[in-house]
Amino acid sequence: MTVRLQDTLAGETRPLEPLAAWLERAFDAVTLGDGAGAFTLVGRLDRVDVAGTRAVVVDYKLGGAAPAIHARGALAGDDLQLLLYAAALERQAGFQVVGLEWISATRRLRASVELIMRAVERMNALIHDLLDLAAIEAGRFGLHCRTE
Repeated sequence: MTVRLQDTLAGETRPLEPLAAWLERAFDAVTLGDGAGAFTLVGRLDRVDVAGTRAVVVDYKLGGAAPAIHARGALAGDDLQLLLYAAALERQAGFQVVGLEWISATRRLRASVELIMRAVERMNALIHDLLDLAAIEAGRFGLHCRTE
């Protein structure tokens, strides 16, 4: 099964293509997040398809899970690997990540930037929830009262 993001966006006619320079490429430690939620990420990108400043992050899966399972996990905020890689790529290389793609030996799935943005919003909400829990565990919490 293949689901592909349109390879062109408004005003852009070049197709997204894999470039040798972006195959199996490690990225330097990059800090993501803000304040107490900031963390350092180090990783290796399997492949990045590029057209100008637009990019799609591609991950090859060796396990038996179908790409659709990874895509659903990313949308639900459970599978953060490519979302975090996309954020690191944007921060370090200046690309505009417009899609994520998961490829297994038998299946392939590419998700559009709109889906990614929804997943990023969910991820940010999850990070804030985790920070709130960490503050509560550390004994730093306040009571939020509502008056009617």
